[in-house]
Amino acid sequence: MKNIVYIGNNLSAETKYIPTLVTLSNLLVHEGHNIIIASSKKNKFLRILDMIWTVCKNFRKTDLVLIDTFGAFNFYYALVIAQVCRMLSIPYIPILHGGNLPERLKNNVLYSKLIFANSFKNIAPSNYLKTEFEKAGFKTELIPNIVEIGDYNFKQRVSYKPRLLFVRAFHQIYNPTMAVKVLYEVIQQYPEA
Repeated sequence: MKNIVYIGNNLSAETKYIPTLVTLSNLLVHEGHNIIIASSKKNKFLRILDMIWTVCKNFRKTDLVLIDTFGAFNFYYALVIAQVCRMLSIPYIPILHGGNLPERLKNNVLYSKLIFANSFKNIAPSNYLKTEFEKAGFKTELIPNIVEIGDYNFKQRVSYKPRLLFVRAFHQIYNPTMAVKVLYEVIQQYPEA
């Protein structure tokens, strides 16, 4: 049994979206671990203060800190918390999220080294992120995203009709035009798509 502090955006009450942080925390509790989560503060400044306070307040009894790490603004939460963990000699694991992280590795080399070179482990949910991090010199382990299979009903299909669903924002960092290009290619072979 480990005492774990899990740092990330726990805004599910506000957004109605259940983040990985909630799913993984519940699974870890079910396995017998003690979990403390930060933060559910909506204001970004208050959120980082809450994250820092949670790590500092619990550091004597914390075995490990998990840090949800994204490529956008939340990258700086990971940077700050990683340095707090280093100062307090607490091992931490960045859990990598977001396709923009490889850009961070290129554009924020020093900050990236401060986070990822000093971590206990770096965890990637995809081979894409694992490969990009290893190219940048950071040892990274692959653990696929958590999906509660029991939450989804199996539907036996006799015939198949390809359908694509784009589940990202229409922002250039997610390359939404790629979805149109993929659909074009699929239609060449499956006109009913």
